[in-house]
Amino acid sequence: MKIALIGFGNMGSAIYRGLLKIVQPGDIYVCDKTSQSGVPKIYSDTSKILNNVDAVVLAVKPQQFAEFADGLKVDLKNKLIISIMAGVSIAKIKKMTGAKRVIRSMPNLAASVGLSLTGWVASKSAKPADKKLVAKIFSSFGSEIELKNENMINSLTALSGSGPAYFFYLT
Repeated sequence: MKIALIGFGNMGSAIYRGLLKIVQPGDIYVCDKTSQSGVPKIYSDTSKILNNVDAVVLAVKPQQFAEFADGLKVDLKNKLIISIMAGVSIAKIKKMTGAKRVIRSMPNLAASVGLSLTGWVASKSAKPADKKLVAKIFSSFGSEIELKNENMINSLTALSGSGPAYFFYLT
């Protein structure tokens, strides 16, 4: 299984560390606009790697998604897309990338210490093997829960994402 990780900020780097538990380092391709330490190689041009991967994890900020999608030179129709972007719906991801198999998720920053609770929902085109892979990925940096519908992500985010952040802010 070859995976592209698009974005290497706080969440992207936490996901990368989790992926290292389940995938060989040479099968993870990291794309980011800036060079960073701690990974074998960071690519700045996504088109160089997207043809050679099975799954793409979108760990970019939601406001950067349009720029990413506009710059796509690769057909993602047959790739599994796993999004951690807040507020970007499955329908929008499908429309802007051409992908059919999309997972929308919401991990939290506790992923950086392996304790995230990640809620996720799959598009109707996602295969059982896609769901199994996603559960394995999210379990590599915490716990995971498949949600029944996309609307439930907002409720889960309020509890598992914003709740701890608000607590730490007050502390």
